[in-house]
Amino acid sequence: MKVFWRKIQDPEKRKSTQKKCPEPETRPPYSEIGNDTAPLGMQNSIKKEGTCFPLQEHDYSLLEETIEEEIKKNILKNQKGGIAPGLGGIPIMVYKKFALSFVPTMVLIFNAILSTFKWPEAWKTSVVWPLFKKRNVEEHSNYRPISLIPTMSKIFEKIIDVRLSKWLEVYKKIKEEQGGFRAGYNTADKMFVLHALSEKYGRGKK
Repeated sequence: MKVFWRKIQDPEKRKSTQKKCPEPETRPPYSEIGNDTAPLGMQNSIKKEGTCFPLQEHDYSLLEETIEEEIKKNILKNQKGGIAPGLGGIPIMVYKKFALSFVPTMVLIFNAILSTFKWPEAWKTSVVWPLFKKRNVEEHSNYRPISLIPTMSKIFEKIIDVRLSKWLEVYKKIKEEQGGFRAGYNTADKMFVLHALSEKYGRGKK
């Protein structure tokens, strides 16, 4: 997880701590993360001009709680039961029902992903399902596609989401002005402030 955090350090702090990466043969394996998904013209420049950023002195213990406890307390307990599974075909309710049997295997898989930085091939394929919105059911434009990913992938992604959100809030990495996608915040208050400001300073202007 520390490697992951190195990738998203505060850009303002990165400017003063930037240094050249080691040569390719001595470069750690995580230096190539994301390179395979970069635009073709950028891949060489990423390899040649990569930079390394030292970790800041933060307490990373929030990101290193045992996977087992996170699965039991936060994930299986709070996952919604009515969500359709992906290609694996195993719904979340099965994991909830047989948690004691599943958790040890899940811990091994999740820790392997975190230590090798490799995403399971089976998790890279999703089932795309057309979800009806409203109006005429015969009009394809009235449907929106949703991607159903394997249940194990959902559980792991939730673990990462919980860790990231907690760390970002504790170390105040998110600006106070942001109201979306944060627990205890909403965008309605922000819209009200924006409307009030536009009314105050835009009055009399066309």
